[in-house]
Amino acid sequence: MTQTELGYLDSKWDGITSFASGYLSVGHRFDAWLPYAMVAAAQPRGEATSVTAPDPSFDELAGAVTSFYQGARISQRTVSLGARWDCLANVALKLQLDHTTIDRHGGGLWWNDNGPVAGARRVTTFSANLNFVF
Repeated sequence: MTQTELGYLDSKWDGITSFASGYLSVGHRFDAWLPYAMVAAAQPRGEATSVTAPDPSFDELAGAVTSFYQGARISQRTVSLGARWDCLANVALKLQLDHTTIDRHGGGLWWNDNGPVAGARRVTTFSANLNFVF
């Protein structure tokens, strides 16, 4: 089994940077089991937007707008390994391990208590879900 998707967002607004994204997933079914691997990426087109205050009294506002613009920017790559087990005719268990590299000013999909992730980071995520149809 192979799945792929490519996309491009062409933004005319400074708050959302244009970006290209895509993924490729490859797996093989062995009876009720489907192990798979996936690679994905989202890359911005253009530089991170910065705002300069026209007057020093607006520096704080310009900094907040710059943080918002850079916080919405998406620049990351992910490698995933996973498996799906169709344990019943209407129930599937899926386990997946993701390793994501987030570029500086590329954490628009990653937020914490302080807002968007601003610095370069590496994140490893494990997920387990149970899907069913009733």
